[in-house]
This record gives sequence, structure tokens and C-alpha cells, in this order.
Amino acid sequence: PKQFRDIFFPALKIQCEEVKAIGSPMLFHSCGNNRLILDQMVEAGIDLYQAIQTVEKIDEIKQLYGQKITLMGGVDSDTLCRGTVEDVRREARFAIRHCAPGGGFILASSHSVMIACKHDNFMAMLDAAYTEGRYPIRVS
Repeated sequence: PKQFRDIFFPALKIQCEEVKAIGSPMLFHSCGNNRLILDQMVEAGIDLYQAIQTVEKIDEIKQLYGQKITLMGGVDSDTLCRGTVEDVRREARFAIRHCAPGGGFILASSHSVMIACKHDNFMAMLDAAYTEGRYPIRVS
């Protein structure tokens, strides 16, 4: 966190200010576990955090930052490539039920849609967004 504060934070803050000055939201994509620096990322001015890895526990991030930033993710990229349709549905349902209430959530891959992504799994994620992600969100 100290190195982030000293080295990256000043530049990120300027980038956020410049992007917002032209009327755009600041989307921040960052691979890996960023829990220790997420406070600083929010302070710098990011509006949307994308590439939320499974280890970061998206439901906890929603509780901590859901009123400040939009979250994008919820289905692990590896699950899209190697999991079953039911695995994808389970992860999507969990993310929707824990992150969508109150808004500020976009269901997506935890990183990107890789070339190894199974078509049926990708379609299951889209189907979950369509069937489970309509407001009002069912949380049970």
C-alpha cells in the first residue's frame, strides 16, 4: 500500500481527474488481488472496478465499496473455460444476489472472455444475467 501511495496514486489521481473532466467515468482494470489498495483506488477517483478476482471476494467488496463505485465481474474466467454450465450459473447467481441489489453492478467475467471460454458457459452467464439480474433482484 505504501508503494502504491508513493508511486502510482499520484498518477492515477491525475488520470481520474482528466477522464472525469471530459465527462467520462473512470473504469479501472487491474489484475490480481487489490484489496490492500482498493481504498486508495477509490480515493483517487475510480468509478468502476473491473477484473475482480475470486480471491478478492466480490460480495465483501460490494459491502465495503458498493455505495462508492460500480463493480464489474462475478464469474471467474477459469470457470468460463473449465467449469460446467451449472458452475457458471452458480457463480453468476451468487454475484447477482450479493452485488446487484442497490445497483452499481455489471455481471461479467472476472477478467476477460478468453479464447478457451466454452460457448455454452458464456451463454449460461448471459442467461443468468437475463433471468436472475432483473430488478427487483431476488436475494433468496
